[in-house]
Amino acid sequence: HPDRMEFASANVHTCLGLSHNRSALRRYQSAPIRHLMEESNNTEKPNATEAAKDNKETILIAEDSIPNQKILQHLLVKMGYNVVAGNNGVEAWEKLNDPETKNVVAILSDMMMPEMDGLTLLKKVREHESFKSLPFVFISAISDRDQILTAKTLNVNGYILKPVTYEKVMTKLKSLFPQRLFPKVAA
Repeated sequence: HPDRMEFASANVHTCLGLSHNRSALRRYQSAPIRHLMEESNNTEKPNATEAAKDNKETILIAEDSIPNQKILQHLLVKMGYNVVAGNNGVEAWEKLNDPETKNVVAILSDMMMPEMDGLTLLKKVREHESFKSLPFVFISAISDRDQILTAKTLNVNGYILKPVTYEKVMTKLKSLFPQRLFPKVAA
């Protein structure tokens, strides 16, 4: 429905902080939300910054909600990370194993996703020799005791409860990487 699309588009822009950039907001307000998604899915690699990107730390996101995925991407980029995202556990696992994905330092994953849920992804990561010590954090609204206990037995490194905020993500990443210097930016 067009009215819902426009409303969703405005909400994504606000969540991504585009409301503070009037020219970007004007550019996106007239476009449907799929334009924002298409632009962010551009697979062309920038030539000038490719070498610098290879040296930056990367965080892998597994999240089936595109708006939540975009919010997380925005926050992590502001914190100085490269971001690689999968729409479910299967895509995230493929991206983690892709030789083009470099310098992954952590995985942030939703618990409930189609095709492969977060617990299954965590289990695969912990069983793989190259990835078993990789920090893994669930981002979820789920507070199911059994799932939390299962995640703890699989050595999950923490939880961030939805809704995701800059402060919640920053706090968790600081606890995972206490030696890392994070940029001082406004959320």
